[in-house]
Amino acid sequence: AYRPLTGCTCPEMLAGALEEKLGKAAEDIRHPEQAFLMGLGFLLGVEVEVDRARALRLIESAANRGSCNAVAQLAMMYRFGNFVERSFEKELQQRRILLELVRERKDELTLKATIDLAECLWEQKKFKEAQDVYLDALILCNIQQAWKQELVCMGRLGDIAMEEQDF
Repeated sequence: AYRPLTGCTCPEMLAGALEEKLGKAAEDIRHPEQAFLMGLGFLLGVEVEVDRARALRLIESAANRGSCNAVAQLAMMYRFGNFVERSFEKELQQRRILLELVRERKDELTLKATIDLAECLWEQKKFKEAQDVYLDALILCNIQQAWKQELVCMGRLGDIAMEEQDF
């Protein structure tokens, strides 16, 4: 049944009431990927006005509900301080979450998430943990015959060995 927006007698009031109703509906989106995409829209101003607070709420909501894309986006946002305060600890937290979400797949996304986590650990000088994650990545490289990534992992393992000698 049609329910009119009450009290809307001019275009500005109608626009405001409509935006309020749609905004609340947008934040109640059930599918995490839809929430993620809507969050990107608000973040970048795609067909809507930029609203970074709403964007972050939607992206975080999607991430909390298992959207790999949202988790990866948050990791990158924290890494570079794009639209959020830069935080390497929060980046690391998001990278761990992403790997847990995709670990069982054992596909290219799993390999990328594993290497990205290892790199994050390396950059934060958490060498022992980075070494363990790079070794996991090597196993995935072997499964997927990803020779280029295997060389990257082996090179970084050599770097870790050199760092450990320096300490």
